[in-house]
Amino acid sequence: VTVDIIRQLFKGVVESHRVGVAWSSVWNEALDADQDQSYPACIWSPPASGVVINPPNTGSAYSYDTFTIDCLFVDTTDSDRDTDQRDDAFERMEAIARQCFYRFRQLYVLDSATYQGVSIDLGIETSPTFVAVWDTTGSMRTGCRLTFTIKNNIPAPCPDGYFS
Repeated sequence: VTVDIIRQLFKGVVESHRVGVAWSSVWNEALDADQDQSYPACIWSPPASGVVINPPNTGSAYSYDTFTIDCLFVDTTDSDRDTDQRDDAFERMEAIARQCFYRFRQLYVLDSATYQGVSIDLGIETSPTFVAVWDTTGSMRTGCRLTFTIKNNIPAPCPDGYFS
């Protein structure tokens, strides 16, 4: 399992939501922001990745890859929005983010799956957090940031084939 597969799995979940959540990938607002972005939207940030070694400091340890999913679920609000409109936008997008997390968990954590010939067996490493975001510079977007870390339960393969 690699970063691109994690992105494709989560994108598939988001795009299948009945509300019609648009997907985009923004790493740098100045370079990647799409002026024609449709809303509501899930804006994917590059995931942090890592390795868990279990048991640590032994020659017989297994390595497991981890990925921290970090994305914004946002909708636009009018520039003259009141606090009720702000709260409504946050609450709606927080609910959608939560639903997408639960669906991702249902499909790829609670059950094993196969995607493009790759076995998917993931675990939740850190519980999800849902943090309010609002009115970023130059944009009236309101919603929430979803972050959580997953672990590939299949040990990382030995990299011998990549070296001479």
